[in-house]
Amino acid sequence: MVKLFRCLAVVEGIVFPLLLLAAAVNTVVALPALIAVLGALHGALFCGYLVLVLVVRRPLQWNKTTTVLALVAALLPGGTWWVERNWI
Repeated sequence: MVKLFRCLAVVEGIVFPLLLLAAAVNTVVALPALIAVLGALHGALFCGYLVLVLVVRRPLQWNKTTTVLALVAALLPGGTWWVERNWI
């Protein structure tokens, strides 16, 4: 499960900033299909990340503070990538 979590954290850490970039570009050039695809992908990855944080907290021996910070990191663009690089 830790390998899956690591992979998911990296992919979500890339997709979330891409979604934000696409949303910014969407104000100039209409890209509703791209926003829809990236939005759905981000939503699925985000939910999976949150669940997997709770699953891998014991194998990684995270305390409550680290677990909460890993959950909060999902709200920041690139935050999941930072968690993967520094805590796994």
